[in-house]
Amino acid sequence: MSAFWEKVLRMFEESVITQSLLVLTVFGTLAYCILTGTEIPDVLNQYGMVIIGFFFGAKSNIAVLKGLSK
Repeated sequence: MSAFWEKVLRMFEESVITQSLLVLTVFGTLAYCILTGTEIPDVLNQYGMVIIGFFFGAKSNIAVLKGLSK
């Protein structure tokens, strides 16, 4: 298997791709609401904060695990 596909599979294992898609979807929707002047629903704002917290928490966890494995 090529190095590219191994890297993609590793990213799926670490859920980097899934987290990134969630962040882009939610914040893309927030940006759309802001640019069009649409009122931002509270639930979308709350989801945005939860997802961004999870995203950075998982990133720091991966960095710690990589640091411990060295």
